[in-house]
Amino acid sequence: MFTAYEIGKCDDDTFIKALISTFNLELSPVEASKLWQEWVGETYTGTKEALMKLRKNYVTACLSNTNALHWAWLPKQIDIEKYFHHNYASHLINVAKPNKNSFLIPIKDMNVKPSDIWFFDDTLANIRAAQNIGISAFHVDRDVGVLPSLKELGVL
Repeated sequence: MFTAYEIGKCDDDTFIKALISTFNLELSPVEASKLWQEWVGETYTGTKEALMKLRKNYVTACLSNTNALHWAWLPKQIDIEKYFHHNYASHLINVAKPNKNSFLIPIKDMNVKPSDIWFFDDTLANIRAAQNIGISAFHVDRDVGVLPSLKELGVL
């Protein structure tokens, strides 16, 4: 059910009912939705400032495996339109990383070559998939975020 929800093939109500059932939650659908949304936490310290600096010198894009409820909650944490030139959410493009098409859709939309992209992710399967189509991909430690990688590469 989660995978279907993540690629936009399942509506919120169906997903929440399945979530409640799968985990035997004693919550109403409204409570379960709120719990699910609040799983999306704050950004790492310094991330917003770094993104603003990057946006001035680079075309920035967000490619996220996500879902409708998380995507709706995300603006409470970060105004992605302010920090990224382009945003691609798996539930809106109907494909999730590491599927090759999750990368090809943004590449085509932005009219760029894979070799012109630097991709950062905390999942090795996603890194390998990006590299397989010619993208420079960097593994990020999910405990510290992307900032150390950007500093090491000299872009911050």
